[in-house]
Amino acid sequence: MWNAKTGKQTRTIEEWSDSLTYFPDGKTIGVGQGGTIVLLNANTGDVLQGLPAHKDGIHSLIFSLDGSTAVSSSWDGTTRLWDVETLSFITVEGHFNFHRSALSPNGKTVAVVNAANIFLYNTLNGQFNKVLDVGRRGGVLAYSPDGGTLAIETWEDGRQIHLLNARTGKLKRSLRWEGDGVRSIAFSPDSKTLVSGSWGDGAIRVWNAKNGKLQYTLSEHTESVEILVFSPDGKTLVSGGGDRTIRFWNLQTGQLQRTLEGHRYWVQSLAFSPNGNTLASGNGGELHLWNPRNGQLKQTIEGARGEALAFSKDGQTLAAGRYRVIHLLNARTGEIQRALSGPPEGTGWLAFTPDGNTLVSRGFDQTILLWDMNGLPKPIPEDVNLDGVVNMYDLIDVAHYFGQSVADDAHPNPDVTGDGVVDRQDVLRVITLLEAAAGAPPVSSQTPGTLATERLQRWINNAKQLGNTDEAFQKGIKVLEELLATLRTETMATPAKTTLLPNYPNPFNPETWIPYQLAKPANVTITIYDAKGSVVRTLVLGHQLEGYYTEQQRAAY
Repeated sequence: MWNAKTGKQTRTIEEWSDSLTYFPDGKTIGVGQGGTIVLLNANTGDVLQGLPAHKDGIHSLIFSLDGSTAVSSSWDGTTRLWDVETLSFITVEGHFNFHRSALSPNGKTVAVVNAANIFLYNTLNGQFNKVLDVGRRGGVLAYSPDGGTLAIETWEDGRQIHLLNARTGKLKRSLRWEGDGVRSIAFSPDSKTLVSGSWGDGAIRVWNAKNGKLQYTLSEHTESVEILVFSPDGKTLVSGGGDRTIRFWNLQTGQLQRTLEGHRYWVQSLAFSPNGNTLASGNGGELHLWNPRNGQLKQTIEGARGEALAFSKDGQTLAAGRYRVIHLLNARTGEIQRALSGPPEGTGWLAFTPDGNTLVSRGFDQTILLWDMNGLPKPIPEDVNLDGVVNMYDLIDVAHYFGQSVADDAHPNPDVTGDGVVDRQDVLRVITLLEAAAGAPPVSSQTPGTLATERLQRWINNAKQLGNTDEAFQKGIKVLEELLATLRTETMATPAKTTLLPNYPNPFNPETWIPYQLAKPANVTITIYDAKGSVVRTLVLGHQLEGYYTEQQRAAY
């Protein structure tokens, strides 16, 4: 306990806590210890009372402002409202901590697991439909392709996979075994076979989904089976493991057909293109495209990762999730076409609806996002890193590649103007959009002196304030500083001719600046006409020296 004004420690209470809060009167402290709320005397630290509250740890404990109600939330998926005076409670359902998810075959429903419940949401409007009570805590989840069955792994009463009626939640049958828990499950395209991959021993169990009988076990993986997928024709099972291998299995015989190696880390995700000609594999650090017919590596995608993968139903787009970003790639060339600002803690699962209109993502931050694929704005060249917004990082990317020749399909592509070389004009284009977003008059790229050096200095200062120590980021700042010095020298030079430049932001703004340049000293007058040639206003600026009058501080206003 600390004095909040002086920062000095005043007392130590020898108790442990997952969460804690003061009673509003300041005399009592509520502490979450496992599933119990312990009440302590705030002055002495003595235990006043212990309240059995939840089946699992309490991660949040708060009081209402009037002190009459306490709210506790637990990892067991429940929230309870307590009457502080009587210490009685009511349980609130719907406290969400989504672990796994699955998309129905028709694309209309996304199912998410939370504790002992499966929540069903409408993908068209994001509305909650209903909850299926599993009766015990669940984890890995999968829809059968025919849409009739939901498979969910449970562990509270032994290792099991429950097969539920996908509409009612009624239990059809349970699959039981001895051994490690389930890391991954998948249905065959005809819904007749279910496969499960284990956490630790690398076992893959192949089940008859109709009668629940274990058909055989595959044991080539030496570590966890992270992901399981079927080829579109249903004849081949492909598994990705913690041992960094991808294995192809003949589903009918159980024979290992091929092993692919090449991942530096575990294989976290797999996805077949709808025609079966491409297999995508990835994790948080890499993304590969393979020819599944011969096992040859077709391409390693630079700039994208594969925490989660999904092909669109037409096979033209591959969605790949990485930390904070979901990339949309051309499935044939691997070119990154678009980047979506994804969940801040990363993407754990991706799926396209069958009509291709919606992309569904589940983040590690427990959010489900629905993306309207038809409503995505087309990328602009100034958005160099394709994250959907033009910001300081795009300017740094351009500066990092300053002076270099760049191919058309490069990613990131800092050649904003598309002339094949990253130069001053590319920097100007990005700054123009940055200034527009900030509400400032845009810079012009028509002459060397028209770049507002004060504004470039401000963006350099903003970049430094981000505190990014990345080597590429720091190099970008250095290049911008060198460009700033060059532009300051040019601004001091004498223009070759006297010119009136286009005003900014535009003629219809409530206020506007009129830039110009003088090749020699002159008395300056600017006359403004309407479309019929009548004089609207005359600005008498007086005697001016030669130079550039383009920045906001010097231009006519």
